[in-house]
Amino acid sequence: MLPIMFAGALVVYRKVFPANNNPNFESPPPPNAFQSAGSYN
Repeated sequence: MLPIMFAGALVVYRKVFPANNNPNFESPPPPNAFQSAGSYN
């Protein structure tokens, strides 16, 4: 029963947190990404 529970937990985990195959995931955002952050206009 335990292997089935672990497999089910893994499936649910991957549905909630999908694998990220994007190679640029750790790269910083471009300089203009937060251009309007903090403006109240």
